Order: sequence, then structure tokens, then C-alpha cells
Amino acid sequence: MIATLVEMGYSATILDRGFYSLRNLKDALALKIRIICGVTKDRSFREILLCFDKDGIYRKQNKVELKNTHVYVQSMDFLSGKLIVVYNPYLESIRKEHYYEHSSDEVIASLLVYSLIFHNTGMDQAEVVRKYYEKDTAERAFSKMKGILSLRPVRVRLLSRVYAHIKICYLSYAILSMLEYHIEKTGISGPESLEHLSHGYRVHLKEQESGLE
Repeated sequence: MIATLVEMGYSATILDRGFYSLRNLKDALALKIRIICGVTKDRSFREILLCFDKDGIYRKQNKVELKNTHVYVQSMDFLSGKLIVVYNPYLESIRKEHYYEHSSDEVIASLLVYSLIFHNTGMDQAEVVRKYYEKDTAERAFSKMKGILSLRPVRVRLLSRVYAHIKICYLSYAILSMLEYHIEKTGISGPESLEHLSHGYRVHLKEQESGLE
């Protein structure tokens, strides 16, 4: 996938941690593409995180404001880039309580409070973290296309009809995005506004004597 992006002329990409493995990351770095990638907290990172100074990261100078919350971050060298440790104090108790319902391993519980992001962009760590979490915008877009716009399943077989179906879905999403842009301050989402509008009618009235319409 990364090789295809490079062939198409892309110089950077943001990847979810579902992509991550050490081999995948090394292969991507060999292609000399700039990456922001979520990292799975596998056993190779356990010792690093167990020795991590949580009080050291939980300080004002490490705070990064996100759209709906804020997190605390610190970086360390990793491969040919940086590994960012992300700590969200608001999620700490939620994650631990959920974990304790099924297990009681305190070692694993102590690791739940962190997330990891790798990058080789040269950008400030706060900007990297914001860009990584902003990828949710793209994920929500695909969610809407697969949901309200019914991008899948595609129940047609001829290639021309598949193309037509996808183009209609993308055009629909473009219109939906424009609608959401214009109604952003109302607090109503695009799909909600369409639901309201589905019950509306446009009525043409004309007064017979005056011709007023």
C-alpha cells in the first residue's frame, strides 16, 4: 500500500495503529515517506512504558489541546524518527474500571493509560498529535458514506454501474459536507437536518384575483 502511494507521488501519510508492525514500519521507512502512525502497545514496548514517569508527562508544558479534550505528551527516539507517548488522564479511570471487570493484572492495567504514535516528520510533537487525531474526520466521512449514503454493499456487477454508484455516493457526500459546513453553528448534523427536511414540503400558492404568487 505504501509503495503504491509513493508511486502516485505522495510524500506523507497518516496511518491507524491497525497498520502497525515493526516490519511494516521499517518497510515504509525504507521507501523514504514521511509517516505519522499509531503504534500497538505490544510486548516490545512494555518495559519502556512500565518505567515511564507518569508524573513527568502530566505537566502543563506537555499539554496538547485537541478538539474535544486534551492530552499530555512526551517524545523519545525510535528507529529513524520519534515515538510519542500520549497520556489522557480523563480516560485513565474509565479504561481501568472497564479492564477490572474482566481481569486484575496490574501490569497491564498500568499500560492502559498510554497511547503511542510514531512519526518521522520533523514536526513539533503537538502538531503531530493533532494531525493524528484529526484523521478521525476522514474515518467519520467513510462511516457516513457506508451508512447514510449506502456506499456498500454495492449490489451491481457491471463495472460501469459500480463506478456510477460510487460517484453518486461521493457526490452525495460532497453535498452533505457542504450542508454541514453551512449549518455548523446550529448544532444539527447533516444527517439530522436531512431527516427534518424529509418531512417538509414546498407548496406553490397563487391568489386568483391579484395574481400574487
